[in-house]
Amino acid sequence: SQELSSEETRKAIERRLEEDPDLLLQVDASGVSRLRLHEEDFPFGLRHLRVTDPKQCVIHIGDDFLAEWESLVTLDLASLQNVQGIGGCFLFGCRSLQAVDLTPFCNIKKIEYRFLNYCESLTELDLGPLQNVTEVDFCFMSNCTSLQTLDVGPLRNVTVID
Repeated sequence: SQELSSEETRKAIERRLEEDPDLLLQVDASGVSRLRLHEEDFPFGLRHLRVTDPKQCVIHIGDDFLAEWESLVTLDLASLQNVQGIGGCFLFGCRSLQAVDLTPFCNIKKIEYRFLNYCESLTELDLGPLQNVTEVDFCFMSNCTSLQTLDVGPLRNVTVID
């Protein structure tokens, strides 16, 4: 197993991306309780990412999670089933993001600032997993200009909107 941060591994992945721009990179977050990932942690041009957590260690997703990763098209976080909190600017400015599954966030009570802000390629989103949210901070999904379908019914328990 190689570290993603090694320059040799990064270059090998970038060469694969030149051959196959739809390459899906899978990252195992086992053993990490506070997940912090940023665009610069990954090879240039990566468009599809899956983060797995088979041991269910991740309980918090940090601030600026993958923020401003303009080439990110799909993100699979489905195996993160123990998340209790998400920092601000979650996927902020991911302008090409077309799909994100919010299922891992069924235990979240508060949506921090700039959640999915400027995700201009999202056309629909299922907020069903956010049924336990009671507080939403500013700029919740603002500037999602392609959004056509959004059921806010699951947010019926929200009592604080900042």
